[in-house]
Amino acid sequence: MKRYALKTFLAIVVLVTLQFFILNPAVAESDCNIVCEGSFVIDEIDTAADLETLSGCTTVTGDLAIEYLSLTSLQALKCLAHVGGNLVIWYNRALCTSFAEALKDRLVESGGTGGSINISMNKPGC
Repeated sequence: MKRYALKTFLAIVVLVTLQFFILNPAVAESDCNIVCEGSFVIDEIDTAADLETLSGCTTVTGDLAIEYLSLTSLQALKCLAHVGGNLVIWYNRALCTSFAEALKDRLVESGGTGGSINISMNKPGC
């Protein structure tokens, strides 16, 4: 009887643990292991879908342009560590330049970009 109880207990522990890792958004969001092939433009057209596409990307193999948005944060790109081409972050009226610079600094620290970096015409200061 004790062996059966131990097996039951272990099965419950395994199920609860799996549910925690599968259903917990904080754990799910920590998956930063996707290489996104190609170039991407995040602009005023379908912004949420664009950010969702890039949310788990550690690498963008081509260019990345973030432009003409009312976006106030780049938190959706928290996994991004490398851009294979050019990085352009410009004409984002609500995005603090310091946030764009922070993304640039993170990319440079982890290997940079394969092309140029252009950050301009965003919200000054912050």
